[in-house]
Amino acid sequence: MTDLPSGTTLHNRKPCGNIAAVALVLATIIGLAYFGVLKNQFVDYDDNTYVFLNPNVTRGVDWQTIEWASTHVNACHWVPLTWLSHALDCQFYGLNPAGHHFTSLLLHTVNVVLLFVWLQRATGSLWRSALVAALFGIHPLRVESVAWVAERKDVLSGCFFMLTLLAYTCYAQRSVLPHAPDGRPALRLRDYWLAFFCFACGLMSKPMLVTLPFVLLLLDYWPLRRINLSFLEPSTFRLQLLPLIREKIPFFILSGVVSAITFLAQEATKANVGTAIGIPFIPRLANALIACTNYLGQTFWPANMAVFYPPQKVSLFQPLVIFGIVLFLAITLVAFLQWAKRPHLTMGWCWFLGVLLPVSGIIQAGDMVQADRFTYLPSIGLFILIVWELGALAVTKPGLRMPALFVATSVILMLGLVTHRQVKVWLSTETLFAHAANVTRDNHVALVTLADFDVKRGRIAEATTNVERVLTIAPGFPRAEYLLATILQMQGKMQEAVPHLERSIGPEVFVPSRARLVLSHMDAGRLAEAEVLLDQLLQGMPNSPEAWLTKAALLKEQGRAAEAAELFRKITESYSPSLQDTPLFNYEIAELFALTGQSARAVGFYEKAVAAFPEFTNALNNFAWLLATDPAAETRNGKLAVQYAERACELTQWKQPVFMGTLAAAYAEAGRFDEAVRMAERARDKAKALGAEPVATRNAELLEFYRQGKPYREVVPPK
Repeated sequence: MTDLPSGTTLHNRKPCGNIAAVALVLATIIGLAYFGVLKNQFVDYDDNTYVFLNPNVTRGVDWQTIEWASTHVNACHWVPLTWLSHALDCQFYGLNPAGHHFTSLLLHTVNVVLLFVWLQRATGSLWRSALVAALFGIHPLRVESVAWVAERKDVLSGCFFMLTLLAYTCYAQRSVLPHAPDGRPALRLRDYWLAFFCFACGLMSKPMLVTLPFVLLLLDYWPLRRINLSFLEPSTFRLQLLPLIREKIPFFILSGVVSAITFLAQEATKANVGTAIGIPFIPRLANALIACTNYLGQTFWPANMAVFYPPQKVSLFQPLVIFGIVLFLAITLVAFLQWAKRPHLTMGWCWFLGVLLPVSGIIQAGDMVQADRFTYLPSIGLFILIVWELGALAVTKPGLRMPALFVATSVILMLGLVTHRQVKVWLSTETLFAHAANVTRDNHVALVTLADFDVKRGRIAEATTNVERVLTIAPGFPRAEYLLATILQMQGKMQEAVPHLERSIGPEVFVPSRARLVLSHMDAGRLAEAEVLLDQLLQGMPNSPEAWLTKAALLKEQGRAAEAAELFRKITESYSPSLQDTPLFNYEIAELFALTGQSARAVGFYEKAVAAFPEFTNALNNFAWLLATDPAAETRNGKLAVQYAERACELTQWKQPVFMGTLAAAYAEAGRFDEAVRMAERARDKAKALGAEPVATRNAELLEFYRQGKPYREVVPPK
């Protein structure tokens, strides 16, 4: 289990059969640990914007998708290959989450095998390389990158990262053998530009790979040993290191270009750039030290992993920060003191720190300080350091070889079991954030996401409790204020919701809050104030369909029906087909057509909304109400209304009285009056229990229609 010494030929390798057998075992181990991911759903946390509510992705791959992926920036990142991978999945699997998860798992498995193949080729050590690959692939910290569909960019960029290392290693090993049959300049040039191409593809999958040129320099030091570093000999830099740096100039240029694109994307979207600059360097450094210390701790004891770790108010004088400083300085000192005798130690530690740097928080490109996915590639350096250090110990003390084998096998088995359990955490949005709330403290993001989930399922009491906790932890948090306003409006407390809507807007334009606030003023008859707020919204978001839809609603409320109808026409005709395919856009259009009495036109848009997103509960409910109560006989369809209303109630676990009232109206339209009476009574009683008196009163009024054997008909609004 010795490393490949400098100058060793490319021949005399391990038999291909051994390599293939080990690769098969690695793939099997990964499959056994992660197979549960195929049962997981999409999560309503970036999966919606990356996949199932993104029409540019769901339509599959065509020229329009390629153009969009090449020019679109999301969360400060330009990742065209990642977008195209999602679109390919939609083309093959549709919106079946199992297919999307399978692709991510397949890519991760390929990454593990490629890591093994590359490391074995670079070092000549079969079993150490296999152990590093196994630890990397099966560690529970990898679960987030594999089980989260939106994090496809991790496993995809990881694949190109491994291919870059493999191609570069082939190039470097041929470079030291100019007279060997396979050391011809043409082959070396081919390997060099193949490495460059793979690096470019990796950057187009995730910009985090910008530090990869430095990793290549580390490989020149060890294990490729193209340079014998000596800090005491100035000629080393001029004769050995400088040519290797010049060799990688194209790689550095490409890294610089992608870094510039990322920075410009941040400026264009104003996504956290001001936040990153506004946070002083010392607090950012303190948070980065805590995060990196946690990464080390979770590498050795993987516990309390969460999809979101709440940021902490820290200073350099806190005990945990001081401990992190001492720990990192100690490891760094040992690594550099041992650079000659134990190069794997220096290389592994520098790999970990260097690859982690872009996401460490010191150079902050987002609001996340710590995330399991950030360790996907950096962890390889740690595992190389650990495995080669323990391997060297086993070589010097042969009696430790069998105990070391037993320990390695036990560790892989235990990590596999923890990973298998962690995969189940990602089963659904609810399980994911419930786990995050349980294993972290004061996690406002987890709690507000659970509250949003509860609102959609009609669990108003639970949602209110979580929102109130969030506002205690993070006063004025926009999402929490918006949800609290939503809850109050669902309970009929329209004016009580207004202050919360106002606070949810904050310094930035948040379209749903502003639109909801405009509609609240309209409901209160304060049309002049609504018009002022709407003008502000349109100035801030002039291209927002939701803002223009709100404008149409205001025109209708002001009695300007002809202008409202003309604006409807412009909205439906002027926006791109990709936008018109979105469930939310179709739902909003349908709502406003229904409000203006154009129910026949509303039907088509409702149908598009529920077809694109079958779990869109508001669309299901409102479409069912239209089909059950519309004055026009040609619009009504009792059977279909029952189907949609029952689906909405099932999705909300029969805890949403408004939806239950809709189902009662649908039963009445279908002639099932006994069921309509029972359901209206349930809706009335449920609303009273939740404190939603207006909803309870409304259902009590409708109950009288059903008892008389009459379906309810909505009043025809003016056109």
